[in-house]
Amino acid sequence: MPHSRKNLLFVAQEDRLSIYDPIGKKISAQLASTATNSVLLQTDGRVVFSDDLGQVNIVSEQDGSYLKKFRVQRLGKCALAIDRDGRYLVAAGEDRRITLWDLNKEKLLGSVLADVPVQSLRLNPKSNLLSAVGFDNSVSVFEWPSLRRVIALNPSEEPVLWCDTTADGKRLLLANRRAVSLIDLEYGVGVLDIISFSSPSLCLDVDESQTSVFAYGEDDRLARYSLL
Repeated sequence: MPHSRKNLLFVAQEDRLSIYDPIGKKISAQLASTATNSVLLQTDGRVVFSDDLGQVNIVSEQDGSYLKKFRVQRLGKCALAIDRDGRYLVAAGEDRRITLWDLNKEKLLGSVLADVPVQSLRLNPKSNLLSAVGFDNSVSVFEWPSLRRVIALNPSEEPVLWCDTTADGKRLLLANRRAVSLIDLEYGVGVLDIISFSSPSLCLDVDESQTSVFAYGEDDRLARYSLL
């Protein structure tokens, strides 16, 4: 999926890491030595992503060389989220465990068990809330860094690709293949669709300021949509 950080957009496609500028122009592409999962993050000159073996891989942003890798779950794909300082990492996957790690020390700090296997995570540094999407398209929101669950929403009829809380922690941005919706967290109900995609989206992400959504569509094009 695309992942936007520090004015660069990183896209994981099988064994290739592609880098785009903020307007969607491809800057470069690098080969990865393992099949990448659908999560890719950048922090402090390092690209951090998961693979199909339950491992976290850290490579250099400049040349794609491997810096380190370590296992965060026993097997299978896992979703990742990293705090703003690049110190802490959250991982979750098919074994239902949401785990908190010291990224530099590769040390497990804590864990909580989700109701269902988790397919994606998003940590909002402004609201201090962690959003998790289950494989059944349910959504849970946890406090950061305690991992105490504050709300669970029923499964969506449409497959959920991504979600994140707003900066004030009162609403949830929830995206499926065709639209981005706004959910009121107090009542757990949708408010409105704020973006409709021109082409069904295969994967997407929002920039850190929550002003733009990047969507990679079935037409193999990367599009940018404004949230303002």
